[in-house]
Amino acid sequence: EVGENPFVWVWSPGTGVQMAEVPYFSLGNERLSVNNNLIYPNPTTGKIIIPNRFINASYSVELADSKVVLASTTKRNFIDLSPLSNGIYFLTITNENLDETIRTKIIKN
Repeated sequence: EVGENPFVWVWSPGTGVQMAEVPYFSLGNERLSVNNNLIYPNPTTGKIIIPNRFINASYSVELADSKVVLASTTKRNFIDLSPLSNGIYFLTITNENLDETIRTKIIKN
């Protein structure tokens, strides 16, 4: 699937900046995806598209201070952020059936 192999830039004093593949973190039995390309467009003016496997999944949108400003269950392959003010948010989507979570920063313009 497109976007399933995210990359991060890693810096070390001896070798400088290098690109490393990070498909997910394992948190016990649950997978935490670190791939920001799974959620798009980002930045957004309203709706963001999510992977189909996260339809009927629970989600929350939080401010940097962890205050939840939006939470629900997805009904389709998008989440409508248009009611939110412009700013930076953190989105967490969890599919309990797959034991998989996506957590990513979203910019709302």
